[in-house]
Amino acid sequence: ELGVACCPHLAALHVAGAGLQSLSVAECPMLAAAAVTAPALTRLALYSCRGLTFLDAAAPLVSSLQLHGLRALPTHHVARAIAQCQASLSELVLNGCLAAEHLSLSAPLLQRIKLEGCPNLSRVEIEAAGALQEVEVKGCRSLTELLLPGAPIALLSNIHVNGQIRLMG
Repeated sequence: ELGVACCPHLAALHVAGAGLQSLSVAECPMLAAAAVTAPALTRLALYSCRGLTFLDAAAPLVSSLQLHGLRALPTHHVARAIAQCQASLSELVLNGCLAAEHLSLSAPLLQRIKLEGCPNLSRVEIEAAGALQEVEVKGCRSLTELLLPGAPIALLSNIHVNGQIRLMG
């Protein structure tokens, strides 16, 4: 497990570790680029790295991906981080990702998705979401479509959607 926190002058981070299973980076406001190569990584969490504009996460076994307060991270970097682990992803949390506009992914093991405070996110499509149990959407004022083809909508144990969103299974 590796945690990097409260590094106000850290501008770039490159982490490589064959045995690394969990990485948490928090409160690094000047961090602009993060590259992670960790084939055994199962948890990746980034918190309040407001200046992050580049993310490359070569970690195919990540089951929990949490991106909080990444205000500048463009949609394609968010999508690439998800795509690199979507086969094993069971939890996806996007909170305060202001630059994210749309997401499309295939995540057969996804059980929980939480989207909060992503005001420019307009469309989310999750294919092969047969394991989905929990959906939470708050403060995503531009989100009009949450498409879950293949998801057992009637079997979801927890759905909390705040706003006018078209939910389709």
